Amino acid sequence: MSRISVIISTYRRDESLKTAVASVRAQTYPDVEILIADDNADPAWNGKVARVAAEYGARHIVNEQNLGSARNRNHAASLATGEYLAFLDDDDRYRPDKLARQHACIRENNADMCIEDLTLVNEDGRFIETRSRRYLINAKPRDYMKLHVLYHMTSPDTLMFRKSYFEAFGGFAPIDLGDDFYLMERAIEQGGTLCYHPYAGTVAVVHSRESGLSSGANKLKCENDEFPYLIKFRPLFTAAEWRSVRARHYAVVSFAYLRMKKYVPCLLNAARAFFLSPKMCVKLIVDAKGGGRR
Repeated sequence: MSRISVIISTYRRDESLKTAVASVRAQTYPDVEILIADDNADPAWNGKVARVAAEYGARHIVNEQNLGSARNRNHAASLATGEYLAFLDDDDRYRPDKLARQHACIRENNADMCIEDLTLVNEDGRFIETRSRRYLINAKPRDYMKLHVLYHMTSPDTLMFRKSYFEAFGGFAPIDLGDDFYLMERAIEQGGTLCYHPYAGTVAVVHSRESGLSSGANKLKCENDEFPYLIKFRPLFTAAEWRSVRARHYAVVSFAYLRMKKYVPCLLNAARAFFLSPKMCVKLIVDAKGGGRR
């Protein structure tokens, strides 16, 4: 069996980190290396993370200075010994067969990278939705960038790469907000083979009661920063398709406000999304519910 290196980037979390690391140690795949990329740059926190690493037989990589999410993951990836790379946030967890199933998908398709579906829960563990990538079924390589811009094939937790391929396109871009979008853009531009595995092997937490890169105001800032960047992809789309891109943006903003319990801006952005593309709005809802029934 080829070794899979799982990189868990951590900052200011201990109990949820234990859950994340334990879920990797419980994998059915037989050869897994766990690297905990400790970006705390604080002796007290370094000690907490060191104890978790020792308990679960993980490699503890300590940064003397805070690197941020993207550079922290890239640094750990450079130290990994596996042929394959997978990622996990310190507040999320893998299902036991996640790595085995995703690795098999890459091998069967002779692919350079693999993406899965993703289950989202709230801080109490209650199901929110499953982000399905079913739009990738029968997709051709020429379609990948359009689909990425339209649907955002994001969340590093759902990705697995051949390490050589990850290194070839340079890994994560040196930006923290939205680093997962730019990661996938780089991966697609490199021209490798992508396979889709229709299974939600990761359970990710959506935070509404604490700050983070993927919650609250940061989520809104990320979405609003990314949207103008997408203009460069406008020539790939027809006028109707571009309305769908814009509709998706307002729908994501609407959901972000909903999770923050800010209902007026939520409704305003939902109305904008529906006006631009009712079809896109319905598809987002159906895909979420359909994935949840898996």
